[in-house]
Amino acid sequence: MEMTHAPHIQQPRHPRHRETVRRALGGTIEFRHFTGFDQLFAPHAHDYPVIGLVREGHRIMECNRTRYRLGPGQLLALNAGDAHGCVQEGATPLVYDSLALLDFHDCPPFAGPIVEDAEAIALMEEAVDLMQAAAGKLTALWPDRPVYTGTIPAGADGSFFLESTGSEQTEGLDRFRHRKARFRVRYFLDSGDAGAFAQWAETMFASFRRLEAAEGAHTRTVRLTGRKAQVAEDGKSCQFTFDVDLYYREEPQTTGEVMEYLKQEETWKRQ
Repeated sequence: MEMTHAPHIQQPRHPRHRETVRRALGGTIEFRHFTGFDQLFAPHAHDYPVIGLVREGHRIMECNRTRYRLGPGQLLALNAGDAHGCVQEGATPLVYDSLALLDFHDCPPFAGPIVEDAEAIALMEEAVDLMQAAAGKLTALWPDRPVYTGTIPAGADGSFFLESTGSEQTEGLDRFRHRKARFRVRYFLDSGDAGAFAQWAETMFASFRRLEAAEGAHTRTVRLTGRKAQVAEDGKSCQFTFDVDLYYREEPQTTGEVMEYLKQEETWKRQ
């Protein structure tokens, strides 16, 4: 990654973009998806940590008075207060995902802004892709019903609210890992939905057996487990919960890491 002291960033022409916002874990995490951006992000800072992933396009980023060249697959980790901005490089508009940690005051500082960890990049892609896949499926089933993933607006009757409610990871044999991500879909009943819960639940059970999430140029199909439908106690909304089970194998340590570990073990034994 090339780094130099950054000059003043100039404003490009022809801004065209689209931005979507979704929130999870009770509003403590905010996902943003940017597509078609070719204009300047003026220098600014957040009062919370942000993790970002470049999907398409190239950018010249200035962070804390240092310049970085960004391209597809680059993961960023910005601490609260990091002054940063970026400008378009080349003809391909920016496609970018960000995850803001809005209510994690004890979060340890990142060693960013550039992250080269392949597993961390995969986790970021996974979280964003699953939210987009679930929201897309709801829109395909009920195109006239809004799907909210940020905050629930006033007068949300007849609309959906999608959120991530947590995740856990367990260790298996031979570096295999099992990660379980939990989601909840809430549907706010309107005046014409009286007695419609049974039909809605059957549609959800039939349609939410699997999710097809984007994975680069391909599509990954994941099976949904723990599915459950119920009516809220106040009778004004229905909810459908499900888990996404993901399995992967942890990459082995590099030779350098193993040698460093052996050196530490030898030193400990001598002491």
